[in-house]
Amino acid sequence: MVVWVVVWVVVWVVVWVVPPAPVAPARQATGARPSFASVVLAPELLRLNLGIFSLHMVLMAMFVVVPTALVESGGMAPGSHWKVYLPALLLSFAVMMPPIIWAEKHGRNKCVLLGAVALMLVSQLAFVAGIRHVASITALLFVFFVAFNILEAQLPALVSRFAPAAARGAALGVYNTTQALGLALGGVVGG
Repeated sequence: MVVWVVVWVVVWVVVWVVPPAPVAPARQATGARPSFASVVLAPELLRLNLGIFSLHMVLMAMFVVVPTALVESGGMAPGSHWKVYLPALLLSFAVMMPPIIWAEKHGRNKCVLLGAVALMLVSQLAFVAGIRHVASITALLFVFFVAFNILEAQLPALVSRFAPAAARGAALGVYNTTQALGLALGGVVGG
């Protein structure tokens, strides 16, 4: 009996209380929709897709290599690795925000993007030389995460800016697919 009362109350609310959905304006034809191949092969989008692929491949490769380095270099038990990762990640969030805000405010996205790529390259080259001490690993993880977070925030925004309006969903789908492929390959490369 109680179930029927609840059903009738819900029906009454839906019929008499909930306003009707607004009618969406008719879409205007904006010309021919770009082909999927033109979205995949667009030079600007291709560079961004390669960038996110590489970024996530490096991330996964590092998370295969760095835990072993923490154990071998500092004798850190795997259960205490958070003491290295958490401060590096939290501080990197604080440091990455000002450049992104500055880039958006002053229209200098390319400058900040290239700076983050350079910072990423420096961190990777320094990992080769400085992966022998916990302190250097922590510092390099901080530098890596600053660059990673800047790139992770800017790349999808750039994809949606460069993609044609009619193919923005396809462009973001290709972007997300290349990101996932980078994650998959990064584990293999790091191993």
